Amino acid sequence: SGWTQLDPGAAPGPTHPGPRLGAAALFDPVRNRFVFFGGRRSGVPTNETWAFQFPGNTWVQLDPGGASSAVPAARENHNLVYDPDLDAYLLFGGIRGGACGDPLYNDVWLYTPGSGWSLRDPGGVAGPDRPIRRVTAAMTYDPVRQRHVMHGGSELVGCTQIWHNNTWEYDAVANRWRELQILTPMPTLAASAGIAFDT
Repeated sequence: SGWTQLDPGAAPGPTHPGPRLGAAALFDPVRNRFVFFGGRRSGVPTNETWAFQFPGNTWVQLDPGGASSAVPAARENHNLVYDPDLDAYLLFGGIRGGACGDPLYNDVWLYTPGSGWSLRDPGGVAGPDRPIRRVTAAMTYDPVRQRHVMHGGSELVGCTQIWHNNTWEYDAVANRWRELQILTPMPTLAASAGIAFDT
């Protein structure tokens, strides 16, 4: 039947998030709603959490964000994935802005409906137990193994963008990262790619 406009858009306000760039979104099948976090609005990164509710086609602000350490920092080009086993939303990575020198993230946060955000991994120095800070990675959930799988993305070293093709998995219950050893041929270096679980 084709496309149907559900929301004509509006200026930012208490009942509408306004236009965004670089936000991350997911679909919550339990509550039948589309949820997004962050993104840049009018040139400024945000850390608000919004939901677009079906039916009714109405916006609801789940968390106003702000400077509190109890919510993820403002960012864009991060990942947001629904975890059906925890019934929660997992956030990873991103960048404070889009300019040289803006901080990149490799922290992990979990949003539990009814409870809000909680920090799972503060991020930091990369190594065998944590991926590097990155943006525009691809991420999906493997319900069979109950792991979040992340591939590729890029980082900024100074003003130079470096692409990656490594693959990591995150166990949200154990709060543990593990790099997957992929047999050749390796996927090409990729950022802003897509990944999905094949049932």
